[in-house]
Amino acid sequence: IADLGSLKEVDVVAKKMKASPPDLIVCSAGVATLPSWTATADGYETQFAVNHLSHFHLVSTLLPEIQNSNARVVMVSSDLHHVGQKYLQI
Repeated sequence: IADLGSLKEVDVVAKKMKASPPDLIVCSAGVATLPSWTATADGYETQFAVNHLSHFHLVSTLLPEIQNSNARVVMVSSDLHHVGQKYLQI
C-alpha cells in the first residue's frame, strides 16, 4: 500500500513489487471533487497526481516485469468529469 499522492512512495512500492510481480494490477481513481486546489509533496495537483500520475508511474516502472510475466493491467475510470466545473486553472 502506498500514498498515491507521493511519487516517491509509489516508487518504493514498485521496486518492492519487482521482486514478486503481480498477475494483475488494477488502477482505480481514488480522489474526486476536492473542495479546493491542493498540491502533493511533488508539486502536482492532488487529483491529477493520485488518479493519473501515480498509476502511470507504477505501471511504467513495472512494465518489463508485466511484459515478461503476461500480467494484466486494468485501468478503471468514471464519468465524474461530467458533473465537475469546466475551467482550467493555470
